[in-house]
Amino acid sequence: MITRRIAAQGGLFTIHKVPKGGSLVALERNPYFSQRLVKFLIPALAFSDIRKHLHGCGVNRFSLFPDLDGLSDHLAWRYTGKF
Repeated sequence: MITRRIAAQGGLFTIHKVPKGGSLVALERNPYFSQRLVKFLIPALAFSDIRKHLHGCGVNRFSLFPDLDGLSDHLAWRYTGKF
């Protein structure tokens, strides 16, 4: 693993062939992927409750970013309600 963050997030690096004379295209502009993308909008008023539910499931800043920054962000949120 390159970093603990990649391992914690289940991240991968991928390599894609670029057509000759072509260039990289954003997924939302790629005809093959654009119809498969799903966007979720979370109302601001629901954010706090969703964050608490995710924390109850073990998903929080420290589980996603298992380094000193992630730990300090998680502790700040958990014990001061800020972040």
